[in-house]
Amino acid sequence: MTSAHFFFIPSIFFLGLFVGAAISNYLTQSTAEKHKDTRTSKTTRWLLASTFGIFSIIFIITHMVPFMGGAKSLHATLGHQPLFDQHTSSTAVEVYDRLERFGEVGREAYKRFTYTGDVVFPLSLLFFLIVLVYFVRERISLSSMFRIILISAPILWFLSDMAENSVIYFLISQYPQKNILLAELLAPLTNLKFTLLLGSIALPITSYVLFRNKGKK
Repeated sequence: MTSAHFFFIPSIFFLGLFVGAAISNYLTQSTAEKHKDTRTSKTTRWLLASTFGIFSIIFIITHMVPFMGGAKSLHATLGHQPLFDQHTSSTAVEVYDRLERFGEVGREAYKRFTYTGDVVFPLSLLFFLIVLVYFVRERISLSSMFRIILISAPILWFLSDMAENSVIYFLISQYPQKNILLAELLAPLTNLKFTLLLGSIALPITSYVLFRNKGKK
């Protein structure tokens, strides 16, 4: 199991928990309650379904289709060696050893990936997470501080993801010259990215599951 799985598996669990709770909550609503939904509420529900659908399609293309410049394609180009966020390297020596093993073609493909597939996929997920926060905020009562935390988490996650991409791009662009500081920073950035992602998913979903019956509706 790669380090990414320690964050990925709980994230899938929370998404499954949310989908189950949302469907259950909707089915148990009376017809009158459903008709009471405001236009804003219905719009948010539609946006949530739409952004999740777009995110799912992009996920399939970038992570399951072995072409079109996604992670699956890059993984094959690298000779099925794991990407940096699939298996972190804790030292600069390990980072540069992996860059060497990627080869010139692999490094160029990886560099291109940092500003193509690895931007499109996080963007699609960011839009979904932001809509998710607004969906939850409409349905349960939250303190002002917690609302700020909920909306800040996905934005900080996205920024950390882009920072990780920038570091990888720079390391490859400068190769074979070395920047030990940035190489050492790569693993902490990756771990921060996954931690923020897990929080971005877990916080709103846990809040919704626990407090949906005490909310605004």
